[in-house]
Amino acid sequence: MTVPFRSCRFTEAAPGFTLLEVILGMALVGVLMLLLFAGLRTGATSWNVAGDKLYEVSQHAAVLHFFTLRWRNVLPAFEPPGDQPQGDPELSFQGQAETVRFISLMPASVRRGGMQRFTVSIEPGRPHKTIWVRMMPFYPTQPGQEWPEEEAELLEGVREAKFQYYGPPDGRDGDWVWQSEWLNRDQLPKLIKISIELANGERWPDITVAPRVSAVPGAADTISGFANPFAEALRRHDRPMLQP
Repeated sequence: MTVPFRSCRFTEAAPGFTLLEVILGMALVGVLMLLLFAGLRTGATSWNVAGDKLYEVSQHAAVLHFFTLRWRNVLPAFEPPGDQPQGDPELSFQGQAETVRFISLMPASVRRGGMQRFTVSIEPGRPHKTIWVRMMPFYPTQPGQEWPEEEAELLEGVREAKFQYYGPPDGRDGDWVWQSEWLNRDQLPKLIKISIELANGERWPDITVAPRVSAVPGAADTISGFANPFAEALRRHDRPMLQP
């Protein structure tokens, strides 16, 4: 039995990549991906740094805005006589190194406009200090009634902060100097300053503001050109009775 002869034809191999070319291509792709992810990481880091810096700048702007507006509009108002012993009226502005109390005007466009009593205090915290603001209307109420007090955190993460007051050391005599207390005076300080150092070691430029007006003896009848609602009561030493 004979087997028919079949001719074998060899076809050429399909074009492709050699092993060396594949290895080189994978190495190039790896290098490109490494450069890409390094660039993304650098961009993300830069974005976070820019965001943190923007937050710090906005914080500083908010604190500067608050003290500039409120201290510039400080009023030489006097406490209602019912809150103090018989005698000379007491100026509402009272300042110490870590707390200051003052009366300032809020614009009528806000919810609580008009004269407001502000108390700004630097209070210890864990692990750093915080600057708090407390506000309540500066208007008398009926006996037994009190205005509700609102409070807000102005700045946290504070390592050190202090208030200072520029003016005569006691009353009207002597050279003007910076002082850590301004208590029981008959006039406002000429300048009010707060120094702030953050927990990260950054020290802000001092915020120094000059009040527009100052109180002097005999000026209890007016407050910054407006009639003092307590003037008549101060003269007769009686608590003014205004409905809230």
